[in-house]
Amino acid sequence: MSSLKLETAIPNARVNKPKSRFGLMWDRWTRSVGEPPYKTLPEYHIRVLKIKPGTSEHPLRLKLKVIDPRNFKYTALSYTWDYDGEAPDDASVASGATQEVLCGGIPVRIGQNLYDALSQIRDIQSDVPVFADALCINFEDYRERTAYMEIMGHIYARAASVIVWLGKKDRTSDETMLIMRRLVNSIDWRRINDNANDYNFRDPQFFQHIGMEPLTLKQWRQIYAFTQMKWFTRYWAFFELAVAKQALFLWGEACMEYNFLIDFGMILGLSGWLDDLRRSNNMRDEQVESAVGLTKMLGPVTRLRTLPPWHPKQNDYATWMMDNYGLRNEEQRAWKFFEILLESSEAFECRDERDKVYAPLTFARVVFAGKPMNKQWPKPDYSRSAGQVLNEFCTLILQHTGQPSILAPPQPPPHQQQHERGQQYPGQASVRNDDRGRTRGPRVPYG
Repeated sequence: MSSLKLETAIPNARVNKPKSRFGLMWDRWTRSVGEPPYKTLPEYHIRVLKIKPGTSEHPLRLKLKVIDPRNFKYTALSYTWDYDGEAPDDASVASGATQEVLCGGIPVRIGQNLYDALSQIRDIQSDVPVFADALCINFEDYRERTAYMEIMGHIYARAASVIVWLGKKDRTSDETMLIMRRLVNSIDWRRINDNANDYNFRDPQFFQHIGMEPLTLKQWRQIYAFTQMKWFTRYWAFFELAVAKQALFLWGEACMEYNFLIDFGMILGLSGWLDDLRRSNNMRDEQVESAVGLTKMLGPVTRLRTLPPWHPKQNDYATWMMDNYGLRNEEQRAWKFFEILLESSEAFECRDERDKVYAPLTFARVVFAGKPMNKQWPKPDYSRSAGQVLNEFCTLILQHTGQPSILAPPQPPPHQQQHERGQQYPGQASVRNDDRGRTRGPRVPYG
């Protein structure tokens, strides 16, 4: 990761003529609340936040610092914005705007969840430079927003660590964390498949064997509530975690390492706990599917970090792409790799539907850093609708691979008739139709 290069220059946020000292003071006095003091960004630079020391009795004081992420250590924050639904043009409205902070001495309103995260980081170690998109990006500047979206993957890949903020502690968090730690410390999930009958989570003797009291239905529900935390449903969070060198999860004051949550997720997946919830709450299959927020997030992320066969850094990547899709050159395989990432958006939520394309695109830019095909990716364009963005990329996938995208609208009747006769598209190993009538290749073992 450290060898990655930022390939896109961040354009100037705004160009202003030099002002006198009195002019600068007048700007500060008359500036409206909610606009951080953004300044021109040099080439290849980004902004981070410096959190000034203080206690809960003091207001949160921040300062924007311009850095070169290639040679400056900083932490990137992964969190959920407070606003749901389609993002409005006003960034302050999108962020929830429920708490006031001082940013460069100027009052700025930010979302409650971001405020809680920065306050907790201040309590832990206030001198850590933090990248938080809502404040470090001038969303009112269209050019800057577009340029940042191009390098977002690089920002999280270059960070010394990524702090995942799950939210403030609640009345059940301490007990839930205690249960999780006891399960992880007591069970070797790698042996569950070998002796499945010995790992019956519905058998009180099993818990006696591992030295724990049997979990009550109330405790299972607490665990269920944890897995449903909003962060686990975010599509951007999926890729922020996938490129991170190391990740630390914060739930209030409690810290959890990435590997700890992976082990806990594996235990949940093998424990049969969802069966208990289904029986006790009369849950339907589709409800059970939506109940695995944590495992739905961490399972695919883990496979992505350990390089599945379709990952460009996997030794068998070219062979796998050839066997499954008949793709011979690197350019074709790069577009198919992006399409596989794009398909994963069905399992996650986006505040802006266009990010279902732009989020995996930032990850693809990291993976293909320095490669010629990286220049082929289109630039994010938030002036276009989500449908226009998806159609554009489906068209580009067809142009570069010679195969229709698995996410494209249904094929016209002639193509469908051709498929029914068993004929294949040029270079495609196999084709089938899914339940929506869309043309698909072999199902990718993505998770």
